[in-house]
Amino acid sequence: MDFQLTEEHVRLQQRCRQLAEDFATRAALHDREATDPIENYALLRQAGFYALNVPTDLGGWGMGLLGYALAAEELAQGCPSTALAFNMHLCMVGPLMESSLVTVDVKQRLARLVVQDQKLLAGISRNRPRQACWARPRHPHAPGGLTVAIASQAARRLRR
Repeated sequence: MDFQLTEEHVRLQQRCRQLAEDFATRAALHDREATDPIENYALLRQAGFYALNVPTDLGGWGMGLLGYALAAEELAQGCPSTALAFNMHLCMVGPLMESSLVTVDVKQRLARLVVQDQKLLAGISRNRPRQACWARPRHPHAPGGLTVAIASQAARRLRR
């Protein structure tokens, strides 16, 4: 496997470092108050990071595993909690996009959720393996919080 950083990887690292600097200004407060860094998720969404490991032909960045690892490493320098939560998203999206067991139509649907609808996927529960969820920051019915939507049918399609 070739771990040579491309110019694209270097640009990704630089952008992640900028975000991490901003995240660091709030990280201690979130740790002290045991609050979710919702504003960091919103910044990742605004910067298009949710599509980091979606293939380019499906509208994503197509950064793959190396890009994902670089992003996680840099983001964690500013806010480990944000990097950990974002890791859950990337660990779900990447393998599904790369799996030969996942149909093209499911990959397209997943890409739409992530790229166009800007959903932050939280993962598939081990306790409820037929359910997946995504978080949407600042839903009108949960001011300042996250609304989590359970998508059993979508998860069933993803598992096929």
